[in-house]
Amino acid sequence: CRAIHRDGSIVWLDVRLYAVRDPEGKAIRYHGTVIDISEQKEAEVAKFASKRILRTVIDNVPQLIYWKDLDSRYIGCNRAFANANRVKDPKLVIGKTDHDLNYSRSDIDYIDEMEKRVIESKTPIRDFIYEDTRQEKERAIYKQNKQPLYDDSGAVIGVIGTAENITERILADIALSESEARYRHLFNSANDG
Repeated sequence: CRAIHRDGSIVWLDVRLYAVRDPEGKAIRYHGTVIDISEQKEAEVAKFASKRILRTVIDNVPQLIYWKDLDSRYIGCNRAFANANRVKDPKLVIGKTDHDLNYSRSDIDYIDEMEKRVIESKTPIRDFIYEDTRQEKERAIYKQNKQPLYDDSGAVIGVIGTAENITERILADIALSESEARYRHLFNSANDG
């Protein structure tokens, strides 16, 4: 319970009261304990606030972020990842696999191979390009990073992945290259003046 100390500060107390009863069940006296748990409660509040801030940051970066266990099951993701996979709430991704998110067989094989390499080597893979082949109408090209996920003891328990959608940049580069090629062809084909 929360109490106010004589000096006006707030303290948190763990109060436990027990009744001693006679043979008929009537309470004849009470005994109990009162323990000041203010430090523990403040640590819980700080931990909760820290988690909330971290969640806010993760959900508001434009990059897709996810983390998986050793069985390739999602144990978390941010809102951008959930949205890219047409899932309303990031919590609904937890426990799912790439198959559940309708990745193609070739995509699943590629993703699994990359993530197994990261887990087994304990070495991140950075800045590789991946094209999501699930999109029926439009292309989706990502620059990705994958790194091992460790527990408190230093054991690898999964993988963390981030992805940045670079589709527009890639398509713009392709269009520029094609335009330059057409210009070069026209220039080389032109009669000398």
